[in-house]
Amino acid sequence: MAQVNSGAGDAARRLFGGYDSVAHGMLPTRIVEGETLPDGLPVSMRIEVCQSSEQLARALEIDASVSVSFLKGFRATAKMNFMNSLHVTENNLTIVAHVRNGLGHYKVLTAALVPGVAPPADDAEAAEFVRNYGDSYISETFEGGEYYAVYTFRTRSRSERSNLVASLRASGISGGLTFTAETQLKLSQFSERTEVQWTFSQEMTGVRGVQLPDPPGMIDFARRFSAMEMNAPVMTGFKVEGYERIPGFGRGFAKVTANRRYFTDTPGILTNLPHLGSVKEQIGLLGEVYEVYGFEDPKLDEFGGRVAADERTIEAQVHAWEENPTGDFKAPELPSLAEGEPVLAFDEPQPASFGSDTGPNFDFMPVGKAFQNRVRIQSIRLAPGKWDKYDVIRRIEVGYTSGTGDWMTTHGTEGSAGAKFDLGDGQFLSKFRIGHGGLIDSIVAHSGRRSIAAGGTGGTVEDWEPGPGAVVLGFAGRAGGALDQIRIVHAALQPARYV
Repeated sequence: MAQVNSGAGDAARRLFGGYDSVAHGMLPTRIVEGETLPDGLPVSMRIEVCQSSEQLARALEIDASVSVSFLKGFRATAKMNFMNSLHVTENNLTIVAHVRNGLGHYKVLTAALVPGVAPPADDAEAAEFVRNYGDSYISETFEGGEYYAVYTFRTRSRSERSNLVASLRASGISGGLTFTAETQLKLSQFSERTEVQWTFSQEMTGVRGVQLPDPPGMIDFARRFSAMEMNAPVMTGFKVEGYERIPGFGRGFAKVTANRRYFTDTPGILTNLPHLGSVKEQIGLLGEVYEVYGFEDPKLDEFGGRVAADERTIEAQVHAWEENPTGDFKAPELPSLAEGEPVLAFDEPQPASFGSDTGPNFDFMPVGKAFQNRVRIQSIRLAPGKWDKYDVIRRIEVGYTSGTGDWMTTHGTEGSAGAKFDLGDGQFLSKFRIGHGGLIDSIVAHSGRRSIAAGGTGGTVEDWEPGPGAVVLGFAGRAGGALDQIRIVHAALQPARYV
């Protein structure tokens, strides 16, 4: 995420502005006037562990009176758009660092319609009123700048989230977190060792010419941000009031008020959009995984179509609100909601193991993490050499690529390195012949019609290949001065599970 400076310094000017809670958000119209109270806004800093989107909104200081809509074209603050972009589901967990460097707080004390604008007397007038001015007005604004950073852990069920909470607590990450180097170390260490897929997103407003930090620099940057000069202040937040709360407004808005609650209350029809959006995001992530490994899941494709249809159903009701906000709305059937959320599924056989249990151990990552990160082998190089009087594999170099980057691992020492065997997109090691005893004497590895081979003629020779649908993801084993053992980590994707 990047630096955002739109709407600089306009918090006071936005008071009394129109607001459409359902379809459009902030509007350029202003038909309310009255007395206002300007006030100061102190610096605020917090770090919270959140187990729901409601807790996340509170941690980001997004007021409950504001509908956080996932509709395209909904005009909101940068912070609201940021939260929507996280696609947090009801099963996810977030860790939020939020710093508010406030300059001002502006509040409406009294409100009345401007001369020439009359309150609606019936449903027809109320519908026209909403089309022109929205259903609410902005009653409170906050000005300054903010830095917010969010770790989003993609736990796939409530039980998995509960286990993650327990792991966080055991690592000292729970209530009462402070902006210290110790907290940063705990967060960094936990994110490195957890097997749960996570993302890190951040954004700042109110300041120009400042570079956002890498995740390990989050805490230090947050402390510095709290003391920065806000050279491009923005409206960091706002609250709204329905027009019906203006004294003397009358009862002509009753149907609009009821329909607003239908759309925005919890539960309300719009509250289904975050779930559908996150499910759509998860389908996309699974699709990226499947593309790397050449896997197909027709049921997931069909489910994606139903999710999109449910989104269109909700959007049709929003369009109906735009046409007539006093209409009669009935909760529609949204069948995809009953099917749950798709999660990654796979069969994980025991790694094929060759060699002995001597020498220092080296590991591969958990299979689930490898699939989620789209890990595959992109190169292998073998270095044969003498061990005593035997020809063996002294060293193996394996290059990996993933959705997060490339890296190289080396196991064993010395030897005479041969040519690197490269694997392109969609290419995997598919068959092995391995000679082994106390050490790995030889390796022949195939990918399609190509192969790499090195080593001597000693040891027991075994042929091995992964089962139907399985792919070789990486290697574990043991190695000191030579390659003592190799374990071939492999697994087969299965159609998504629904939780």
